[in-house]
Amino acid sequence: MESPLSYALLALVVERAAFARFETLATARYFSPLEMTSTQIRSSVAPRSALHVTGYEPGPLPLDLRPVRAQTPLTGNTGMETSLGDLMDWGDAVARRRIDLFNPDGSLAAGWQVAHPGVDLTYTVESRMPGFHVGLAILPGRDLTIAWLNTVESRVDPGLGATIRDLVLGNPVEAVPPRERTGSFDPSHHDAAGRYVSDLTGPVRIETAEGGLNLFGTGGGEDGDFLGPAGIDRVMSRRLDARLVYERDAAGRVAALSGDISGPDGARRAVRLVRTDLTPLPGTGAEGEN
Repeated sequence: MESPLSYALLALVVERAAFARFETLATARYFSPLEMTSTQIRSSVAPRSALHVTGYEPGPLPLDLRPVRAQTPLTGNTGMETSLGDLMDWGDAVARRRIDLFNPDGSLAAGWQVAHPGVDLTYTVESRMPGFHVGLAILPGRDLTIAWLNTVESRVDPGLGATIRDLVLGNPVEAVPPRERTGSFDPSHHDAAGRYVSDLTGPVRIETAEGGLNLFGTGGGEDGDFLGPAGIDRVMSRRLDARLVYERDAAGRVAALSGDISGPDGARRAVRLVRTDLTPLPGTGAEGEN
């Protein structure tokens, strides 16, 4: 099982066995021997410095972007601060087996993936959080290591790593479908602010935001997913690749949102969010719905 909880438990076991902090062990075992001087794992949130890049995610017009408020890197066992130069050194160390992450069956540990695009065996590892997408690809047959950092995500592109690799190798690159444009904002879009229950994710809440709305799931989050206007009584989330249409009751209140969303496999799934914070309309004995 690979999850933040499983990694946290594993880090705790390592700390107890070695009688040292996880970040200290990582520095002594990997970062210092590899001279990765710009890399560290923080045990607590530290103030941002001029060296930290700013991440941008889908947002309101006129830029269609907004800076992510939660700009602080993850702490502890869940992430590390690094530079592209150190990331290249890390890839070189893996490629030359200065760090041996290979299992007996040829797979790699620590979240690495093994792929065979054409004739080029490729080892890749990627990490993504709102506004940031960092990756590393090693092609041992070409003695080539590629590192990338994307800090402007106007929409999520799961194939970015493969596209960058193909551009470097001079391979044909498939055209990316045009990005859906944000529509004109109208104050009526804010009518959807409230609490809902989703048939896919459970309870969610929608709050007003500049030029649109923020959708918060059960996991919380500082920014939420931006719902930009896509027409009258229509909104979309480019991060979730979701399109939602307002359903209004007899009083004109937004009683539900319905539409579709892209799943992990790329297939589109129907989704419906039903409002849970509306008072019943007079004479209905139930919450207002279409």
